[in-house]
Amino acid sequence: MEDRRIAPRHAAKLQAQLRSYLLFDEVGNTDLEEEMVMVGAQTFDVSESGVALVVPQKGLDANTLSTLMGRTLQIVLELPTGTIGIEAITMRHQLLEIDGQMKYLIGAQISEMEDYDREIYNAFLAAAETAPS
Repeated sequence: MEDRRIAPRHAAKLQAQLRSYLLFDEVGNTDLEEEMVMVGAQTFDVSESGVALVVPQKGLDANTLSTLMGRTLQIVLELPTGTIGIEAITMRHQLLEIDGQMKYLIGAQISEMEDYDREIYNAFLAAAETAPS
């Protein structure tokens, strides 16, 4: 199987907050109800084109997580040089045991970022690339 990743990934444990708006339709009801999902997370790794985030299993249930597939996440990411905003599309999710606890690993492809935030993010990635392992 071919590796789809193009941009190099960098291990990083950064605080993040995920937000997404979900539309729910009750059975037999034509009105859609919008609900915001917000949960704390931590990055697993980051790259120029995407982020992998770790969310405690308590933070999301499997149904909500499945609903997030293909949807835009609004991610607030705490970098050492400042807080940035990222919009990313949920591409995959997986339940894993990490640090002795069950957590969801969410892979998301970056779809939009303000120019200023992109500069800060790219500087962080460049520093991570040159940092000793």
